[in-house]
Amino acid sequence: MKCIPVPPALKINEVLYKNREMPVHVRVEQRIVWNLMLALKAAGFEPLRVNDGDENTRVNTWKAAMERLFNLDDAIFSVSKNNTGFWIKFVFGNGIDVVSDYSYSGRDTEGFNKLMDEFKPELFA
Repeated sequence: MKCIPVPPALKINEVLYKNREMPVHVRVEQRIVWNLMLALKAAGFEPLRVNDGDENTRVNTWKAAMERLFNLDDAIFSVSKNNTGFWIKFVFGNGIDVVSDYSYSGRDTEGFNKLMDEFKPELFA
């Protein structure tokens, strides 16, 4: 049996769910997003920024990206590898469909498209 890495404890969870239980769809989304981040990290990608629709917030760590993302209703998360940037659109509240869209390059020299095509969110639900 393959173990699914659980997401790190987030400060935002302490604020949002201080006096109530975290909804199941949020737990599922956090597992999906965290495991996608681990796959990106293993493939050599680095976190860049989170765009909330109005502004870009630089993130230097995967956990910082999680903190920022889960404080929003939807966001675009940018990553890079070898000075090539890619983005992933997250829409929170959609459960297993939290990954809404991602950039696509016809010349996938960094392996981003392949990784995203092969990532199966349902394995982490």
